[in-house]
Amino acid sequence: MNTLLSKSDFVSLNGTLKDTYSGIIDATSFEKMKDTAFIINVAQADMIDQTALISALKKGEIAGAGLDVFDDMENGDEELASLDNVVITPYVSSATYKARYNLAKEDSRNILAYLNENKVLNQVN
Repeated sequence: MNTLLSKSDFVSLNGTLKDTYSGIIDATSFEKMKDTAFIINVAQADMIDQTALISALKKGEIAGAGLDVFDDMENGDEELASLDNVVITPYVSSATYKARYNLAKEDSRNILAYLNENKVLNQVN
């Protein structure tokens, strides 16, 4: 993890939140990152200590952040949103024409499979 943080230009969090990953990126993590590095979080907000993130962004410890998730998704975060080195896409990073087209196509396949074969494709139990 130390090598990853100190050498990466981009650190992207994409996993499922488990207790062991809560707060995995904290103030110490940002201190290890290059001041030209970016952090991207499309996983779970709790993986990053948001107070430490804001501090690192303001102090220039990292170059910027791209966030699809953050602590207060319901009300937003004015301080975070006011920073010039942050891009926020709250739960809309998949809102492209191609992504939505593929979702609709997959939904259609599932409906047809259920109606014709009484099964659902890609079912998760």
